[in-house]
Amino acid sequence: MSVPNIGELLASTDEKRSKKVADLVENANVLYYMMKKKGLVKEDLGGRAIYEEFAYAQNSAYQAIDATQEIDLTFNQTLDAFVYTPKQSVVPVMISELEKAQNSGQFAVLNLIKERGKIAETTMINEIATDLNGDGTGRAGRAFAGIRTYVSDTPNTGSVGGASRATTPAIRNVASNLPTVYTGATTAANIEDRVLATKNQVMTMGKDYIGYAGSAFFRLMASALRGRQQLVNQDLKTAGFGDHIVVEGIPFFLAGGFNPQGGTVIAPDRFYILCADAFRFRTYPGYNMQALANRVSTRQLVDVALRLCIGQFTCADPARNAVGFDS
Repeated sequence: MSVPNIGELLASTDEKRSKKVADLVENANVLYYMMKKKGLVKEDLGGRAIYEEFAYAQNSAYQAIDATQEIDLTFNQTLDAFVYTPKQSVVPVMISELEKAQNSGQFAVLNLIKERGKIAETTMINEIATDLNGDGTGRAGRAFAGIRTYVSDTPNTGSVGGASRATTPAIRNVASNLPTVYTGATTAANIEDRVLATKNQVMTMGKDYIGYAGSAFFRLMASALRGRQQLVNQDLKTAGFGDHIVVEGIPFFLAGGFNPQGGTVIAPDRFYILCADAFRFRTYPGYNMQALANRVSTRQLVDVALRLCIGQFTCADPARNAVGFDS
């Protein structure tokens, strides 16, 4: 028995699964989880560009005055906005007329679509999670921005969202070339002190911080804490992120583990201290990894359902973040 309206079936089957995809990206990336928990994963975009306002200076007109003293009303410009470009990612799920014939029967086709849906789902989860750890230059410049887009090794150069780091000190992250700043290579004996010194330059009361460490630094952290009682962040453990190391109050996660594309996500000899409140994952309504309506090709005998994400990973406060590295 053949299945009628297979294109609708393809799309509706994928749509039922699509409600899980954003949640599974959350499960694959702890920063995404933290942003979602804080309400910073939003389907709120409209227009051609994405804007994130930021304060680059305090109001310098603060005054202590006498009872009848004239107030200085000099105008102070304190706000500006980062301007980000939306990016698109898509995973197609297809079935051909030949496959329909070869898998004739309702349940045979359903199983084929289900398995392809699983693969598409896993692909989007892994690829977006990988992008969020990157620098936005991957995929020929079409990748989503990542933490390395906003947390630079050279924070006095380049720009963030069109704003120059060279002329706007308020948007510069902290970057420590650890052997230069503290003399000598980072070891298990000194990595805790280096994390603490770096953390103290960006910590703000009332903000939540997490850490990413490359494979070599993560191993040094584990060695430094070996033999001592290990602490964990209970909220993150309950959410499924139990495999972390708390160093100087910050939960650090291995950022150089399995990568479906091969290679390393973050260099082995570096760590990042990230303020979850500083980041956003913003998409256009209806395009947050959802499945679109089916499409029928006019040039091929295939039905296609597309899972699509249009938006950007943005940062509203780069200065609250830090990177430490040996090379």
